[in-house]
Amino acid sequence: MIRNKLREKIGEQQSVYEALKSGDDSQVCYQEFQKGEWGTDDINYTNRLRLACYLLYYGIDDERAVADLFEEELKDRENNSFQGIGSTLCILTWLLRKYNAAHKYDHLLERAKNANFDCACGYDAEDAVEEDFWKNDLLDCIDLCQELDYKDVMGLLVDTWKKEIGDSSGWNLSNRSILIGFHTFLGREMENEKPGVGVAARQCPKLQSLSGN
Repeated sequence: MIRNKLREKIGEQQSVYEALKSGDDSQVCYQEFQKGEWGTDDINYTNRLRLACYLLYYGIDDERAVADLFEEELKDRENNSFQGIGSTLCILTWLLRKYNAAHKYDHLLERAKNANFDCACGYDAEDAVEEDFWKNDLLDCIDLCQELDYKDVMGLLVDTWKKEIGDSSGWNLSNRSILIGFHTFLGREMENEKPGVGVAARQCPKLQSLSGN
């Protein structure tokens, strides 16, 4: 099953988890850096998201790891120039709630709600997160690969999705638009010029902007 390629890739985070358990949080702790005109960002955001997905999908029961990662994520939410909520905070919130029966972590959840404007408007500690990896369909897995920056696995999944869609005569503009976005992220823009994809891009202004033409 092709989706297992992504689950196996996420499973590689075991080494990061073991390092964290041994006291080395260098790969997942908040590390601020200035991203030029884009302002303040965090070097380890994606690394934390990868580890959060590992804890979620592999059913790792580790209160200390979850709480520590949550606090590191809060530093990013509070300082990032783009503010935002992000998948990492949502996953870690879901995991942290399992250990909050006695309201032990209410102060962290409240801090998350007040971390920035976006969190104040849209963060809800009661939002559920799906723990069953296999409930992600192929497109879900492709989107997750993109968010985790797993381009190697994403390329394989995109190729499988293209085969499932069928030949160019069966492609609609919505699917072509999605495909162009995938190709662009993967650095495979030349594939947007293949029959059935490039034609659609030239005919639709929205697709032209996606393909860079």
